[in-house]
Amino acid sequence: MISGDTAPTDSVAKACNGCDVLLHEMYDDTMSGSSEGETPSAYFSAFHTSPQELAVIAGKARPKLLVLYHQMGRPVVDGHMLDALRAAGYNGAVVAARDLDVY
Repeated sequence: MISGDTAPTDSVAKACNGCDVLLHEMYDDTMSGSSEGETPSAYFSAFHTSPQELAVIAGKARPKLLVLYHQMGRPVVDGHMLDALRAAGYNGAVVAARDLDVY
């Protein structure tokens, strides 16, 4: 299942319901600054999913594998996004997607 580019919604958890793979976007809620002058937290919290929100959604959805895609914030290679999701309480299988990865 693919979440799309979305703010948190219970419909993702309901549609996944133990699915094999859930691809979900997530933003780094520790970002600061913005090119348009709006704080990232105001913009991103309105239109995207934070680590805390995704931990709740994925906990309800129970995917066999959660794949983070459309990650906004720090580079994927530093593992910060996975650490943030774990710190938010998600303990399931999760990977951070990179172009051309196969799951």
